[in-house]
This record gives sequence, structure tokens and C-alpha cells, in this order.
Amino acid sequence: MPNRKPHGARTATQGAVARVPNPAGHGSYPGPVLTALGPGVVARRGLRASPAVEHALNEGLGTRWRNAVDAGRPPGRAAVR
Repeated sequence: MPNRKPHGARTATQGAVARVPNPAGHGSYPGPVLTALGPGVVARRGLRASPAVEHALNEGLGTRWRNAVDAGRPPGRAAVR
């Protein structure tokens, strides 16, 4: 007689593994969601930091630092503000 199980039958180990919840299956769900939200959070923080950066540059380089930076721009390039 061949040493095979009937079609569709499970061994004891397979049955036990099937009933154990997989923590990786549930724990990996937030990863892609948080990854998708990340660029939005970075953009929001960047926009909120702009006044602080402007203040720090004015304090460290003087209030006319932007004129010096704009003077070094090639002709025809618009200033970013």
C-alpha cells in the first residue's frame, strides 16, 4: 500500500498551523498606508518650517541676503518666493 494521504486531508501539523493567527499578516497592513501618507506629512512640515527658515536666514545673514542671492541668478530666471 502506498504511503500517501487521501486527497484533501491535512496532517496534524498543517491543521495546527492553519489555526494559529499570523501576527505578521495583521502587523504588515499599516506599513503601506503609512508609507503612502509620508510624503504628505513631509510636505506639510516643509511648508510650516518656511517662516522659521526665513527668520533664521534673516537673523544670520541679514535682512538683505535675498538680494545677494537674487543677484547671482542667471538673467531670465524668475525669483522663487
